[in-house]
Amino acid sequence: MRWKCFVTTVWERNERRTREDVWLLPDIEDYSGESVWLTVESLSSVAEFWSGDSDLPLIEAKNFFVDGEDIIVGVKDFDRKDILSWSRVWLAESGYTVTELIEGSRKEFQNTNREARAVTQAMIELERMKN
Repeated sequence: MRWKCFVTTVWERNERRTREDVWLLPDIEDYSGESVWLTVESLSSVAEFWSGDSDLPLIEAKNFFVDGEDIIVGVKDFDRKDILSWSRVWLAESGYTVTELIEGSRKEFQNTNREARAVTQAMIELERMKN
């Protein structure tokens, strides 16, 4: 199955990060369900923000740990291309068939998950304040 993805922040060329949110939707005509709000985190990010009741998961270099709609990856940081690769891994590990992952637009994902709805509301509010 083809999937659409939207990386929620703008990346500079050659930029590397430790955490990123990605929204995922099956590329099905007239799909009206929720999108997945996936968070991809490196070990650097998890070590800094871990608030779990247990120890940090043990992850060997270049391996991963799936926890619901989060994937913790065994790398220090990643680039934008890596984000898309880890998104495919998460989809496959979560039981979804992935034949292709294509980038969608913010508009295609508008109001499809809690974060997307909050972004839409903030954009409406900003526009209202301008006028």
